[in-house]
Amino acid sequence: MKTIDIMMEISRSSRRIFSTADIAKFIGSNNANTVYKTAGRLIEHQILQPLNKGLYIAVENPPDLFEIANALYVPSYVSLESALYRYGVIAQSPYIVTSVSVNKSRKKTALNHEFDYVHLVHKYFFGFIRDRHILIATREKALLDLLYLVAKKSRSLNLDSIDWRAINRKDLKTQLRKYSFLPLLNLIKKVDL
Repeated sequence: MKTIDIMMEISRSSRRIFSTADIAKFIGSNNANTVYKTAGRLIEHQILQPLNKGLYIAVENPPDLFEIANALYVPSYVSLESALYRYGVIAQSPYIVTSVSVNKSRKKTALNHEFDYVHLVHKYFFGFIRDRHILIATREKALLDLLYLVAKKSRSLNLDSIDWRAINRKDLKTQLRKYSFLPLLNLIKKVDL
């Protein structure tokens, strides 16, 4: 496939993040040298912009920060302060995009933004939805993720800063049944849900 054909394909696509594997499919070749040369031409023509090693974003249809957060560290979903702010549960906008992952905790920087990934035990990696192009915790799960980390003493939270009216207490209690971490259960009792 010629560069112009790939440019047209990317422009027609609803996708906004592409990997080297995607480019390999476009050109019908797994030759790494050919794939990287093609990526270089697409960057040169301002069709793609480098995001991270092996990842590129569409210049005409750039992804939002939450979509980038999902792509930079797989598997992960946006949660904690970022999701809570988006839902209006907390009023203070976080500077860093916060996510959870079953992988090691890690910080990443891309496109002049910081992304923080916090390790979450595999059995607690649930309670997220696909909202258009992103994976994000439900408001109740984002709060539980944060309270879990507060109970582990790896995060802090002013409980008075939470708009409890934005939380569905029934859904929160249903998800809480999947937790067996005693410090979290004790913290929840203090909140009096």
